[in-house]
Amino acid sequence: MVVPQARGLIFDCDGTLVDSMPAHIAAWMETLARHGLKIVPQDIHDFAGKPSEEVVRCLAQRYQKELDGATIAEEKNALVRGRLVDVKAIEPVVEVARACADKLPMAIVSGSRRVIVDIELAAVGIAGLFRIIITPEDGYPSKPSPAPFLAAAARMGVEPRCCQVFEDGEQGLLAARLAGMIATDIRAFTAP
Repeated sequence: MVVPQARGLIFDCDGTLVDSMPAHIAAWMETLARHGLKIVPQDIHDFAGKPSEEVVRCLAQRYQKELDGATIAEEKNALVRGRLVDVKAIEPVVEVARACADKLPMAIVSGSRRVIVDIELAAVGIAGLFRIIITPEDGYPSKPSPAPFLAAAARMGVEPRCCQVFEDGEQGLLAARLAGMIATDIRAFTAP
């Protein structure tokens, strides 16, 4: 799965390293229902990789509904934290990370908050593999902006064209391509 020209690896977390999307979708659906908005799972997949407050803004625009982004995002994040301890690894991708941990610099670029990423990585036993973790708290624009990927490349000391990005979401794949990186859609390796 790692291409020969890769000198650094960047991974998304939710849906790429960790099978956490079902927990996130359930938390979104429950939280938004309490605020009078019924959504379908595809709504969350459409905005995968974006920070929670931005997801709320996108959904408010899609459904033409007034929503308090900060309040809803905090409620959703609090709800999902308790559901993450039982998440499973996405083994083909985790195997790549484990195999390359001592060979190539690696980073995570996630739209989830740092506390959530930390819980997920610990739940699947790979917390120690990543020194560089970029989340919305770092202040970069969200995917599909290439900015967080370019920041990860700079921190790893690897030229963007030599970075391979592992992603499951369209926003992240687009961001990787815009950064001039090698975009790898992990869904090709995990589809039944």
